[in-house]
Amino acid sequence: MVTAEIAFNKHVYIDRLKSAGVDEPRARAHAEALDQAFCQPLATKHDLVATKHDLRDAFVRLDHKIELAVLDLKIWTGECAIFLFIALATIKFYG
Repeated sequence: MVTAEIAFNKHVYIDRLKSAGVDEPRARAHAEALDQAFCQPLATKHDLVATKHDLRDAFVRLDHKIELAVLDLKIWTGECAIFLFIALATIKFYG
């Protein structure tokens, strides 16, 4: 993942808040919170395109698995029908 760096000077920010009347502990808390927020990795357009491609591939695999499950279910249902037909025919013939 590519990160974008944001230039942020905590000391200048703290000084500006203090000159606007914010007490120093609050100014420092704001500066620390912003610094942590700016240090978090950001998703880029390339990251979003890659994620979209990964999701598309996952949906294709999921569709394939669903198709196989439906086919297996049809085969199983057909086998049950044949077994029941043979069982009923046997009962009718020998019963």
